[in-house]
Amino acid sequence: RPGALTATIAAPNGPGKADSGRANGSARRVSFGLVPDYNHQGRGVRAESVVPDSPAARAGLVAGDIVLTLDGAALVDLGAFSENLKRHKPGDTVIATLRRGDVELTRKIELLER
Repeated sequence: RPGALTATIAAPNGPGKADSGRANGSARRVSFGLVPDYNHQGRGVRAESVVPDSPAARAGLVAGDIVLTLDGAALVDLGAFSENLKRHKPGDTVIATLRRGDVELTRKIELLER
């Protein structure tokens, strides 16, 4: 090869800001505190685990819970969950409907900065 091999790395989005890695630059700014079960095939987002002292833990979510809706919007998959959270800012409270076994529960969850 006659010329040098080069690569271009995108600059951060302002001082101290990393790029989200998405083409549209959108990034989630909030933390919910749920570690998803990536193998879940049904409706909603199943919690593989819940981060200690996170918003989800403070609201009483536990491993195995399936979050079905956030503020009334159905979560058909993990992508819908992430997109929903992108519309929020730290300090917002969301209403989550979840299934624990055969019981549906509703929890208020105050989102934290990510």
